[in-house]
Amino acid sequence: MVNYYFRKFKIDMTRVIFEITERPCSHKMFNDVLVNTNSMTANGYLFAIDDFGTGVSNFEMLCELDVYMIKLDGNFGIKSLHDINCQKVFKFVSTFNESFGCKVCAEGLETEEHVELARGLGFCFGQGYGLGMPKVLTGIVE
Repeated sequence: MVNYYFRKFKIDMTRVIFEITERPCSHKMFNDVLVNTNSMTANGYLFAIDDFGTGVSNFEMLCELDVYMIKLDGNFGIKSLHDINCQKVFKFVSTFNESFGCKVCAEGLETEEHVELARGLGFCFGQGYGLGMPKVLTGIVE
């Protein structure tokens, strides 16, 4: 079904990243997600684990899925300036690009100070008002 829409609308699959959240689910559902995600990855689709650090099986998903990107939950970014434990998690996850061979995105970069901290730790991507306001996207898919 996904292939149909990508072909119909002439969407370059390398410009779309599907996000998987770490919401608790049944064992069967988790296995279905693994099978479908890994199949789509083998066909060139990209996936990110969103809100990393908030779910119950963070590292299991990291081991089982071939993901393009990990997006660290925004609470770690926001709190990292004033909470030493959040800083440690922030720093630890920033190394995943080398350890797991995937991109790492720091969410919660709400100020320039957050952005500088993320840059200093080596994050490849960031998300938050410190980088800019959300913008309306027009003309992407007609």
